[in-house]
Amino acid sequence: MKKKPTDKNIIYTNNTEIPELNSLYKKEQAIFARYGAMLQATKSFSKTDKNYLILKKRLKLKFRLMGIIRES
Repeated sequence: MKKKPTDKNIIYTNNTEIPELNSLYKKEQAIFARYGAMLQATKSFSKTDKNYLILKKRLKLKFRLMGIIRES
């Protein structure tokens, strides 16, 4: 049985950018996961709940600082 290709067993020659791209992809996925979690948290409260407003402000601030969402 052949091994399934992974980041560890694929060998690239003369291409130093692949490890950097893999690292950036992992960071991007972590950012999306955090954004998704915070977005779900805002959905667990009604829009009139004080916790909703707090989470919504934190969500906007955190990701605006990271350059992911823009001021609307």
